Amino acid sequence: MSYKQENLKKRVCWKCKNQLNFKHFCGSNKSLSLERAKDLWFNSNLEFFCCKCYIEREGKILHVSELKKVLILGFPNSGKTAITHLLKDRYLEDPESLLPTRGISIQFCLINNGRIAIWDLGGASTYRRRWIERRELIFPESNKVIYVIDIQDSLLFNVTIKYFSEIFNSREICDILGPELKLHVLFHKTDPDIRNSPTINKNVEILTQKINSINIPFKYEISKTSIYSFNPNISDSLLNS
Repeated sequence: MSYKQENLKKRVCWKCKNQLNFKHFCGSNKSLSLERAKDLWFNSNLEFFCCKCYIEREGKILHVSELKKVLILGFPNSGKTAITHLLKDRYLEDPESLLPTRGISIQFCLINNGRIAIWDLGGASTYRRRWIERRELIFPESNKVIYVIDIQDSLLFNVTIKYFSEIFNSREICDILGPELKLHVLFHKTDPDIRNSPTINKNVEILTQKINSINIPFKYEISKTSIYSFNPNISDSLLNS
């Protein structure tokens, strides 16, 4: 049955009162069946927010004392969501079951008695444009940015570096992030069995040169990572350094 055929009540954003769209709600929650989505839609006790108000609402959490904010950026299929789970849970049960991030996924974890909010930002083209356009909602209060690149997908090197440059060559975004920001670039999917292969070594060399050629106003580190060699020490290093 199509969404248009459903006799659904109108829902509005609890904050700005703009009308919400049931089809968009289902698209952002693909794990839900249509019947479950309808049950939630009709539940008057649930708060519904538009994307802009949701970001503002979640962002307020980050002003809690001693709560650090980590942004994870990159292209689709670069491994951002897997890294988010590894940082939060320290293990990854079934990598194949992970779905691409739609919009923003915010996960919270504790490390060394400190609280950290990990923002996994969707990497699809519409989302990438949105994060730059809504920079004043996304980038404030960030302590660290982790930029993830799939080291095996050389066809995307130019476009992912272009996006990287659009962020870190933007004076407005860099001013929002502040001079104390810590930036970590991950050459991800450097799996143990190919880590020292000529192809991977060449890709690492190419990407390193491209990144070093950008006038980045922050200190940054470059690391090679893989879900198959990720361990708590790497998680601690990424979240603490």
